[in-house]
Amino acid sequence: MPYALKFTRRLVASIAFVLWVASLALPAASFASPGYAYAPGALIAAVGLIFGWSILQFGAFANPIFLLLCGRLAFGGKAWIWLAMIAEVLALSSFTWRDFPDDAGDNLVVHFLSGFYAWQLAILSVTAYALLEKPLIKAGYIAPPVGVIPQS
Repeated sequence: MPYALKFTRRLVASIAFVLWVASLALPAASFASPGYAYAPGALIAAVGLIFGWSILQFGAFANPIFLLLCGRLAFGGKAWIWLAMIAEVLALSSFTWRDFPDDAGDNLVVHFLSGFYAWQLAILSVTAYALLEKPLIKAGYIAPPVGVIPQS
């Protein structure tokens, strides 16, 4: 039996948002400098939004787009595919991140940690749902919106 479209959208948005919030508290990266064992996702997101453009790292700019998409899904709209793809490209660009600027210079990133991957998964889940919503409705796994007759 297919799930209601509104419920499915809210479920996807809720799961992705909870995962995103968890990624802010989890350690996101470890560094080569002895002063930093790791940095939480919230610190990296804040520094990325403020200084990301100056070090050519644009991954943190996926966060406002992600929040907009989650809000649209949760409160009655569909996720825009083109905007979800922009958020995904920005998020994937963060895999090129190699150093973290601080007052002592650059800290080399040694490893990405669980917060980083939770953040990637949250953005990927909204993007995947935006891409797959129409095929899932057409296949009958999700009930179409009221008043819409699916095309065969």
